[in-house]
Amino acid sequence: MEKHIINGLEKFINSENVPWHMPGHKRRISGNINNNIDITSAIQMISDIDVTEVEETDDLHHPENIIKNSLEDITNIYGTYRSYYMINGSTGGILAAISACSIGINRQNKNIIMARNCHKSVYNAVELLGLNPIFLDDIRDEKYKIPGHIDVENIERICKKIKNVCCMVITSPTYEGVLSDVIGIKSIIAKYNIPLIVDEAHGAHLPFANRLPKSAINCGADIVIQSLHKTLSALTQTAIIHVNNDAYDESVRKYLSVYMSSSPSYVFLCSMEYSINRAINSDYNEYVDNIEAFIKSVDTLNNISIYKKEQALENGAYDYDISRIVLYSNKINGPKLEKLLRKNNIIIEMSTVDYVVLISTVEDKKEDFDNLFYAINNIDIEIEKLIEKENGNNTFNDFSNNIQQLDNELNKLIGKKAADNIYVYPPGSYIVRVGEEYTEDKINIIKNNMLNGKKIRGKLL
Repeated sequence: MEKHIINGLEKFINSENVPWHMPGHKRRISGNINNNIDITSAIQMISDIDVTEVEETDDLHHPENIIKNSLEDITNIYGTYRSYYMINGSTGGILAAISACSIGINRQNKNIIMARNCHKSVYNAVELLGLNPIFLDDIRDEKYKIPGHIDVENIERICKKIKNVCCMVITSPTYEGVLSDVIGIKSIIAKYNIPLIVDEAHGAHLPFANRLPKSAINCGADIVIQSLHKTLSALTQTAIIHVNNDAYDESVRKYLSVYMSSSPSYVFLCSMEYSINRAINSDYNEYVDNIEAFIKSVDTLNNISIYKKEQALENGAYDYDISRIVLYSNKINGPKLEKLLRKNNIIIEMSTVDYVVLISTVEDKKEDFDNLFYAINNIDIEIEKLIEKENGNNTFNDFSNNIQQLDNELNKLIGKKAADNIYVYPPGSYIVRVGEEYTEDKINIIKNNMLNGKKIRGKLL
């Protein structure tokens, strides 16, 4: 068999591309980035610690020894009632948390209050468990087209109206770094005995950085799920679930065993323990200093801007995580900016129609931020030249030659029900879910994404 994946990956990781995307270790821990890594040798090395559940190695599903001791340590580190390692990402934790709060505890309660911008795993849980979603729309920053926070006042209205709610699920921080008022939300829904689940997949670093926003762990959420591979240094597919309310602990443990593999990876377990230790001993003050200096540098540019905390707060957000780098331009769209960044060997996390998202972590040092700014500064100059070349006509942002044909085809869907989940990945939040009606607004969102070069996932017809 030809080594399709191995050869393709070797070509990518041994190139000059610089990772401004997850995983959070940025391939920098070993110091071997772009140094002719031999994947076959790396696999052979990893296999030396790939073991199974025997007496000496313990069992994640029934920990009694080394895993039990590690779990007790992380519970003390985070200050939770219980914290658990997960080897199938935040997706497994979300499925387990919603199952625990619905069929595990509140089996008769079929309503779930959820943010519309939730990850697709929340939608999948709703479908699997036969729940009825009551949607919370995020307060978008319409000026910068940034998905935003959840309106606390709207929650009170919904809780008074909707009965038999098994739980509420929100995403905070969002992919773009916007945080909702978890304390305020919890204070409202507690009156109605509704547990709060926070998808904090993009906030695993928050408990360790005192100059960044507080984690939902410290704001009263009942269950918090974090992806250790997104902003800490753990391997991809690793996560942690925090239970702050003992009423849900037994049920969470039950459903973790349902959704996780019966053969947990010890490579992943070692990686998670290592990453938490590394986070404890990392200099987050220096990291925040580097971010703040980078933000000031970007502010000097003419054609590229960075979304800042004050902009998020002006839009009503509770807080904003400045470690998330959101860049935009009033001259070109997000996909075009992504292409220019890639041309300069900067590989980003994602682009939307209006902006691009880069993930920074404590593994990014001052030199990395300096090199990133150097590339962005060059792009800023290049954008100016491209615009001038077009004699002031912004055709650099042109969309498609088939706009009318696309219009006609998509408009036929208005009023029909979606046969598939429709979304752009990343971030993986549904534009339209199965069975939901295509409205004019939804069609316009789909159309806008397609015309700007974004790939729509799911079958439209």
